[in-house]
Amino acid sequence: AKGVVEFNATANNAHANVSTIAKYLNDGSSVTINTAAGHLSNLVVGRPIIPGGPIRQCVTLTLNASNDINVESTILSRPISLSVTMNAGHDIGVTPTDTGALLTSDGMITLLAKNKLSLRGTASKTSISTSAAQLVLGANQMDIQSKIAAPFGKIIIAPTANGRRVRVG
Repeated sequence: AKGVVEFNATANNAHANVSTIAKYLNDGSSVTINTAAGHLSNLVVGRPIIPGGPIRQCVTLTLNASNDINVESTILSRPISLSVTMNAGHDIGVTPTDTGALLTSDGMITLLAKNKLSLRGTASKTSISTSAAQLVLGANQMDIQSKIAAPFGKIIIAPTANGRRVRVG
């Protein structure tokens, strides 16, 4: 890997070009995107991020938002090993497309929200899948309405406060 490339939003409504993000990932650099500091800023994945770099290359896409993260498109990694980490100061919402939302071949997926994690959709759609790695879901409240899968890995569902509910199905 060639280190980490950071995108730091300096204003509201800032945009990061998904083809630029995919290019860095393909070239072996991990990518971190941070919302504007000092604001309650949201981060939206509205277009597909589909890197396709060399096989067995290991990179990480990290999304950090002071408020919400909403995934409304697909983050797909094949054949590279892409780990995805999302840290939200409030909520994370994932809405699967026909392809899925977060799909990795053997990268770890970690979604941590201080308030609520919502995996929207239906039981027929896969919102999160990692073939051979670990999937970690952590939030104060969780609402899981679509498929999650780690066929050869491990799924960890960890409410961040005692006595909080996890709603599945």
